[in-house]
Amino acid sequence: MKKLLKTPFTLIEVLIVVIILGTLAAIVIPQFAGVAEDSHEKVMKSNLATVRTAIQAYKVKTNAYPILSADLTSTTTVNSVTIKAYLKEMPTNTSNNKNDVNQTSSSMGTVTDTKGWNYNKTTGEFWPDTTGHGSY
Repeated sequence: MKKLLKTPFTLIEVLIVVIILGTLAAIVIPQFAGVAEDSHEKVMKSNLATVRTAIQAYKVKTNAYPILSADLTSTTTVNSVTIKAYLKEMPTNTSNNKNDVNQTSSSMGTVTDTKGWNYNKTTGEFWPDTTGHGSY
């Protein structure tokens, strides 16, 4: 009886496999390139919705817009009414990783790129302080 010897792969076979794997990687990897950026956008929009909801809840209870940092993140008393904090802390703007607030009289969409957020206490408007996100 003859023994069948297993021959190793030839160099050509190995190169073909490497080329196929490289081609598949070139097709698949770009599809995942924007995933992290998309998640930052979604988190920022969620944070905006959270703060805007807190601002509206505060206005309903006090009939005035909050002075943001102090009134939304700590217990305050307005017109003899004690109001518990609506937010544990100001959320982070995921575009620039800042959570501080620029209190401004500017209208929504104005961006200074110096803080995490912009807030107009007269109108209650709240928006990101980053270029490209001012209209969110």
